[in-house]
Amino acid sequence: MTPTLRRGTDPGQRCRGLRYRPIEIARASVLGQPVHLMSPLVASTLLLVGMVDRDIGDFQKATVKWAVLTSLVITALAVLTGAISFFV
Repeated sequence: MTPTLRRGTDPGQRCRGLRYRPIEIARASVLGQPVHLMSPLVASTLLLVGMVDRDIGDFQKATVKWAVLTSLVITALAVLTGAISFFV
């Protein structure tokens, strides 16, 4: 039986159905946050780009390397501090 994601169910229950703990989902969310903020679907990014009168594509080209670098640094620090382990 494959796990399903239904609306109205407990988020922790959905994580267990996919064999992930809720804390692992939270960590993944934090690690990807710098890259996520470059999305044109984030209202604050659109507001910022509009206020400085720039194109969203130019903004993304200028910030993608820094966002990926920041995510890699956060991931490295999480591994070094033991927040993420590869062996359970």
